[in-house]
Amino acid sequence: MALLSAVMAAFVAGSRAVQAAAPQHRLTYYVAFSLGLLTVLHGACILYVLALTAAGFLVAKATADMPHGLLLVWAWHCGSFLVVRMTEGLPFALLSPLLAPLDAHRGMLRWHIYYNLLLLRMLSFASDYHWQRQRRPGRLRIPPDTPPHPDQDLRTRSELWQEPSAFNLRMYLAYCLYPPTYIAGPTSTFNAFASQVAAPAANVTAAAVVRYALRGFGCWVCMEVLTHTLWLMGVVRGKLWLALAAAEGKAHLSPLEMCLVPWWIMIVFWLKFTVIWRFFRAWALADGVDVPENMRRCICNNYDIAGFWQSWHASYNLWLVRYMYIPMGGAAWRLLNVWPIFTFVALWHDLEPRLLGWAWLMALFIAPELLVKWVGRQPWCIADKQGRTFRYIAGLAAAFNVLLLVAANMVGFVLGLDGVRPFLVQVLGEPTFLPVVLLACFCGVQLMLALRDWEASRAEARVV
Repeated sequence: MALLSAVMAAFVAGSRAVQAAAPQHRLTYYVAFSLGLLTVLHGACILYVLALTAAGFLVAKATADMPHGLLLVWAWHCGSFLVVRMTEGLPFALLSPLLAPLDAHRGMLRWHIYYNLLLLRMLSFASDYHWQRQRRPGRLRIPPDTPPHPDQDLRTRSELWQEPSAFNLRMYLAYCLYPPTYIAGPTSTFNAFASQVAAPAANVTAAAVVRYALRGFGCWVCMEVLTHTLWLMGVVRGKLWLALAAAEGKAHLSPLEMCLVPWWIMIVFWLKFTVIWRFFRAWALADGVDVPENMRRCICNNYDIAGFWQSWHASYNLWLVRYMYIPMGGAAWRLLNVWPIFTFVALWHDLEPRLLGWAWLMALFIAPELLVKWVGRQPWCIADKQGRTFRYIAGLAAAFNVLLLVAANMVGFVLGLDGVRPFLVQVLGEPTFLPVVLLACFCGVQLMLALRDWEASRAEARVV
């Protein structure tokens, strides 16, 4: 962390100096610094990164004027992504025995692990360029050719067309290889990045950056305390359920304990990713580039699938909505388009069966959630939507949804497919377990709903 902080501080200091003395060379500085950083991180494998990035630029340019050119773009990028991941980074020896010595100089980080985020940025550039060339109408009330302005938010910047001259190789490389977001994100759209180069965001002030960095530091302190006092990660990775029970003088863990271990693991995951993403976002903000906040809510403050994904890795969710969900039909085809989207999400994370199981459980659970929400919106379903009766019924439905969310995330990130059966045997063997847990979730949901009401009242007060 200290070394990475020093590198990011050097980047930001140099960037600010360039912006002050010669702003026309800002992108050149970005590219030059990125090339040096990637050489250290990936060694000889920078050749793969640059080759695939250049190929993505050429494919985007060649297909931009084709009515269905994006299909070719997706086919190329998804195909190359699978080849890279299935070959574990495409060893040079696989290409030619003469290149085998280069495999001894693959750098500090495995380049194919970080190709995931590079893939998203290349697809963003190709899509934004294609839609700009095709003059696709925007989803805002202002004209899509409105020029960038410092007061525009990220959503507005993403929807507005950029000048044709912005889609050049230097801007493309600066966006794809931008140092603060290259390793872990958050992911921004090409339009939003290019717009901020032309008109920096007015809300990115020194005071705002300092406050944000302090919040990130507080999350890091919490994570350090938690990981040094609860050694649950080792229990899950080593599948030491029986050993943990023996240490407590038991034959096996109770269903509640079986649930609490994965629950705390998910909290550790949330803290870990919050620290990582806020660290890199803070450096991007220090450079004057705003990118989406990834963790908008605590993991314990979600009761539906849509809300969960809008708050967990939010920049990825925004990317999926813009580049997959809406082109696939949006809300009108939600019950169908969530299947390829969640499948893409699973394969994008890793080529593992447990992640596919997690993705398909998420897609499956969306259908009953949408049905219950639709029923709740109908006038014949309890006319008083603000009354206590409706709040309690909604809370009960949301409590069931929390259980489904926990179950899906446990399959994908904690237990795996092979750990589901023994877990279910334990849970179903205790008849009082589910009612007690459901009651706890119901009480928690009531707090979440009260918090939503408070947030809505604050938003109304700001508007007034």
